[in-house]
Amino acid sequence: MQDFIDIDDAIIVSLDEYVDSISDSSYRGRVLDVFNNVRECLDRLSRRAGSTLGLPDIRVKLSDKKTAEANPLGSIVLTRGIIDHCLNLKTPAFQERPEDPALFALDPDLAAMLGMAWIVSHEYAHLYRAHHAVEAFLGSEVYVLRAFEHDADLVAAAAVFRQLQSIVGFLFSDIQVRQCTLSSIYWIVRTLPDTHDRTGVHPPFSERFFQILLKLVTVVTDGSEIYDPDCLRPETQVRRELLIKTAVACEKAHKGCNDRSSKGYFSEWQEYIERNGHTDIIYDWMKVSPHVERFSGTIADMSRQNPYRGKIL
Repeated sequence: MQDFIDIDDAIIVSLDEYVDSISDSSYRGRVLDVFNNVRECLDRLSRRAGSTLGLPDIRVKLSDKKTAEANPLGSIVLTRGIIDHCLNLKTPAFQERPEDPALFALDPDLAAMLGMAWIVSHEYAHLYRAHHAVEAFLGSEVYVLRAFEHDADLVAAAAVFRQLQSIVGFLFSDIQVRQCTLSSIYWIVRTLPDTHDRTGVHPPFSERFFQILLKLVTVVTDGSEIYDPDCLRPETQVRRELLIKTAVACEKAHKGCNDRSSKGYFSEWQEYIERNGHTDIIYDWMKVSPHVERFSGTIADMSRQNPYRGKIL
């Protein structure tokens, strides 16, 4: 097999070709494990959403840049850099993690598996939610594109939670599964170059992570749980407080081993709330979601007439 690792970064190969080209057998095995988990996550997401699109073709661009992109033709292109980022991620040792460490003792690559599942599920959401078709219909207004990113972030967060729940839900409590999901997404996005492009289309990761936190508070454990988007039930309120503590602990741990002079997520979260950014994005999504439902054939409508239509995600 040709060694694709040393070929021009612009080349795009199949995932199988990329895996076959990895000379380090240990690293190759880790990559295989990560993507086996990704495929299971996508399959579960597709079935749960009732999508008829089918699973995407995953390809790898031999670039050290850390990016992922959904192609309107139905494929997802990941760079070698984003794969390496997930697998080489430096996080606290499981014994020293700021949240419950028990889950991370099961597999040293658990954060990598969940992080990559979130990245690929985000891109898959753009495909099966027909975002490209909706954009062609509504136009490329900033609020439309922002709503797409919001939708993909939250669909992916719920998908990763469901995936971890299916793997260890019989061993660990619901809140432990949520904490592990939140932490894994945190460490992946916190250590990526920020996506904020000053156009407003891709908000800072701090804002996106805030919404992911809220999603993991309200996503239901199973079909018997009452959907509680306003956190009115005591059980949801307890869950909210514990997940906020997890997010704060992760940010403190990150700042403890990185640049302490930067503002960090704490200041950015405060500014985000003060300018009502956390509700503005919801209103953007409420305007776009009926069209996503119409074009994709999946439940999405979060308009005022159907405020809780997205509860099965």
